[in-house]
Amino acid sequence: DHKLGIAMAKIPAIHRQAKEKFFRAKDLNDVPGILNATRCMLLVCADFYTAWNARYTSHTFVGDELATLLAHELLLCAKLCEEHPRNYFAWSYRYCICSKLSLPSLVAELHDTTREWCDRHVSDHSAWNHRHLVLVLALSQVPTSATTLVADELAFVTRLQRLYPDRDALWCHRRAILQTMAPYLLNRSISSWEDLDAEYGGTAAVLDDHSIDAFVRVEVQFGSEVGSVPALRYAVFALEWVCMYVCMLFCIVEWKSYIRVES
Repeated sequence: DHKLGIAMAKIPAIHRQAKEKFFRAKDLNDVPGILNATRCMLLVCADFYTAWNARYTSHTFVGDELATLLAHELLLCAKLCEEHPRNYFAWSYRYCICSKLSLPSLVAELHDTTREWCDRHVSDHSAWNHRHLVLVLALSQVPTSATTLVADELAFVTRLQRLYPDRDALWCHRRAILQTMAPYLLNRSISSWEDLDAEYGGTAAVLDDHSIDAFVRVEVQFGSEVGSVPALRYAVFALEWVCMYVCMLFCIVEWKSYIRVES
């Protein structure tokens, strides 16, 4: 299959030689040498964070050279995730790379690359965490598109949750979405969430004048319908979270009113 086989007994020697080349390249500030040495190191030891950090700090290129380098780095992360599943270090580094990408590339990361991975590895917490961080990054650049991005993400994760209702990683991801959406929900009209509600199977009739309450109500209903232990835990979390959040907002409003009266 045109694959190079390496005896397990040789891996320590390969890693040792790569480390020696890495430190020499680092002393000489040889960026290509650092990238080549760390690539070899990571292929045999994917959790060597010094190598990941060295690659990240070596991104001194600009323009087309930077775009090419970032594309190569994303391919390296994908390869290492295939070789070493649930690799927290590779996913963390991938997010660092994504933080340098343009908005269209971020959207592609959500809609294409990581979606395919998460579809095949539904229990990979590191991959779902990366997906959430990229979603937050995209929302920070285009807050006006929050409804569209979140509706698409909820539709994707809902489909998987109906197929795999007992996978904790899916419900943890949904919790993160719920918490992320709070600032956007405060400024959303009910009509703007009707499409989202229909997209992932909620009931539009429950939407009223309180966007946060309506959103959480649909989430609680969904968790109850699925009925698995993680789903019911999520429903309880959603109820507790909205009570805490609304209470906190009420306290802030009361505090601001008190300050105005005192002044």
